[in-house]
Amino acid sequence: MSGTWVAIDFETANAYRGSPCVVGLTAVEDGHITDRMYTLIRPPAAHRHFDSYNTLVHGIRAADVESAPGWAEALQQILEFTAGRTLVAHNAAFDLGVLRDAGSSNLVGVRLPAAPACGCTA
Repeated sequence: MSGTWVAIDFETANAYRGSPCVVGLTAVEDGHITDRMYTLIRPPAAHRHFDSYNTLVHGIRAADVESAPGWAEALQQILEFTAGRTLVAHNAAFDLGVLRDAGSSNLVGVRLPAAPACGCTA
């Protein structure tokens, strides 16, 4: 894939897409990795419980995110890192669903800007 884009991958604490607990991003320019970002995320309080299945998949536990940034701070980091570039994800429906559900939740004071351009590798 040519051009400039950012690969994004979320993991969630439970089945609800609005419970992000980690995000990884990789910036690519003309086929070369130029930057990476990773942060644990403290899910919104109402959705902070960790299902055993999710923990089995990604290995992240509630104790791991106790001092992690909350969604508002993590979203700011994500938006700064992506800087309007196209987002690419293996399962874009899931990852963009996390952005939508966590970002539009009435439980946090942050709204996601207009939907970013995106691509899906699945």
